[in-house]
Amino acid sequence: MSCYGEQRFTPKIEIGDFVSLSDGVHISCIEHVVIKKNSLIGSGVYISDHNHGVYKGVNQSLPSEPPSRRQLKGGPVFIGESVWIGDNVVIVGPLTIGDGAVIGANSVVKENVPAEAIVAGIPAVPLKQYNHTSNCWERI
Repeated sequence: MSCYGEQRFTPKIEIGDFVSLSDGVHISCIEHVVIKKNSLIGSGVYISDHNHGVYKGVNQSLPSEPPSRRQLKGGPVFIGESVWIGDNVVIVGPLTIGDGAVIGANSVVKENVPAEAIVAGIPAVPLKQYNHTSNCWERI
């Protein structure tokens, strides 16, 4: 069990077979992070299943509250099989990245990514989808 202030967590990180992590990968977990088999994660990638503070809904964090004392809030991050995550990507859950997806370098992912899609940008948006009929990545 891990603690942060008065909060208590039971974090769980699962990394599948043949996952390749490059230099400087940082995984921060309070709940659950899963990286399925055969995925490739570039250098300087940050993966987190939480944030410091609550910024929507009820009981939002106050600007006067020091960030280090704000409640940790988030949800699970699930990264599918054979996913390629480029260098310096930031991933903050809760979200799911589908099997075979490609995340462009320097992107910020904060929403679900469909399977077999290429996404990039800040925030990351879908650019291409794999078409099994043509056997090509096609612009969306």
